[in-house]
Amino acid sequence: MELSYAIEMMFKDIIPSLRHKNDGLIFTCLNAPYTCGTDETLLKWKPPNENSVDFLLNLQFPLLPGSLNDYNYDSMPKFKLSVWEGGNKYSEMYDMYVSPEEWEQMKALGEPLNHRLVECICDSKKRWRFYRFRDDKSHGNFIDVVLNVLKSIDDGVDKEELKNAAYEIKKQFKARAANKSKT
Repeated sequence: MELSYAIEMMFKDIIPSLRHKNDGLIFTCLNAPYTCGTDETLLKWKPPNENSVDFLLNLQFPLLPGSLNDYNYDSMPKFKLSVWEGGNKYSEMYDMYVSPEEWEQMKALGEPLNHRLVECICDSKKRWRFYRFRDDKSHGNFIDVVLNVLKSIDDGVDKEELKNAAYEIKKQFKARAANKSKT
């Protein structure tokens, strides 16, 4: 554990020396008690390109011309992403962008794609893009988690902004410590 203003050291020394993958930082409040479940005093930071969401993927194929119930499985489907609302309830919320080349790669896997959990990242054009399958999970992200990730993406605090804030964070930390020692 490091002080929150040691951000430069965290990026330069600590994270590169880790033996495992690191995709972000967690800032905790010094005086907050341990909380089971969601802790509103935590601040999780990830680089904008590391923010991801696990969705349920549904493929919607177009109907064959002149048909009311026969689908054209040779065509490229629409990729619909649904968020989990608890129990067995999912709500369709987004589309996943897939290029024709990516669609060919997905088909070449020879694996079922429909009704599968997928991890997606939001690209620079604000489109959800496939990152990987999440066969290790039984549900996609809960709606509240999805909304929090969207807020984080919209906030878009990058590494440089975090490093630039270190001086002010340290200044405020020292001021609180000085006030505490006076009491």
